[in-house]
Amino acid sequence: MPPTIQPGVVLRARYRIVQVLNQSRHANVYLVEDQHLTGRVWAVREMQLLAVDNYEKNRVMAQFQAEALRLSQLSHANLAKVLDFFIEGNNLYIVREYVHGTPLGQMLSGRAMPLSEREALNCLGQILEAITYLMSNKVPAVFFRELTAENILVSKSGSVKIIDLGLAGLFATGGPDSQQRVGSLDYASPEQFSENGAFDQRSLVYSLGAMLYHMLTRRNPALSPFALEPIEEINPNITPAVEDIVHRCTEIDPRDRFATLADLKKNLAQAVKTPNAPKGRGAKSSAWDGAADAFHEESGENSVWNWALGIFLLTLMSGALLAIYYYILRP
Repeated sequence: MPPTIQPGVVLRARYRIVQVLNQSRHANVYLVEDQHLTGRVWAVREMQLLAVDNYEKNRVMAQFQAEALRLSQLSHANLAKVLDFFIEGNNLYIVREYVHGTPLGQMLSGRAMPLSEREALNCLGQILEAITYLMSNKVPAVFFRELTAENILVSKSGSVKIIDLGLAGLFATGGPDSQQRVGSLDYASPEQFSENGAFDQRSLVYSLGAMLYHMLTRRNPALSPFALEPIEEINPNITPAVEDIVHRCTEIDPRDRFATLADLKKNLAQAVKTPNAPKGRGAKSSAWDGAADAFHEESGENSVWNWALGIFLLTLMSGALLAIYYYILRP
């Protein structure tokens, strides 16, 4: 939607618009200065209310207030904090923490190489903590619809914040329940698009595995939905433990995945504790690795011969020196 507010305008006699941060089909995000708290800046998300009649308008407004209140009660280090919400005219507004960071999709597309395994596991660990927290607070499945590459912000230090979750059901055709099985192709599981729209922890396991795949390959799973090229064929530097985690998370049949987020977390912790050499190294994944391995192999095979040759030469030199002393230099 096109921005409806110009810089300098003050919302609710408190939030002065500084600039447009982001513009999409359903929402705008503005950077604002807080006129009540000097020096503080926030992000304001603006959504347009397009109701066909008063009944629908009242439904959306009531749902917005209920879901915004739920969001404002959440507090986690890896979730952007919701601070305020209000309605003005036909627009709905959410005021949240302003996050210094780059969207995950943009960060990956701007790099020449994927994230290292350590960087990727660090990011995924933070996202997993946030999702576990949301699940423990019984956040509806519809909230995870907006878990996309653009709603995960990564700072220069590697800290992660998830922004703008929830409220997708406000714009559902046929009511909010119809959104339970809809999701962005970025990380959504196959079953979310099935007729019954099944969704449980296994669906979130798929999403997290798809994120890890994206970080370790720079290939958004949306480019080939539910038909991912094997990760080891794209990035041979992945350790077997992490490779196995990605494969298991992104299985098409939910029964073949980790059953719970706790199971996934346990396996990730084990992978971090016991790093293995990448499978690609054993297969000479690069010219440098191949040359290095060949060097070490050759040194190992010839070490005995090299040692014997050294002893022989040393003995020969010692004999020559003794001969020179006795026959030439001795008085």
